Amino acid sequence: MQARIKNPVVLVPGSLQALLALDRSTEAA
Repeated sequence: MQARIKNPVVLVPGSLQALLALDRSTEAA
């Protein structure tokens, strides 16, 4: 939790990767 608060920028690429993974899963399905 502290690391996320200290580095909020890390949440951006993390969320983007999650969205991309969801898109790929939907396309595969």
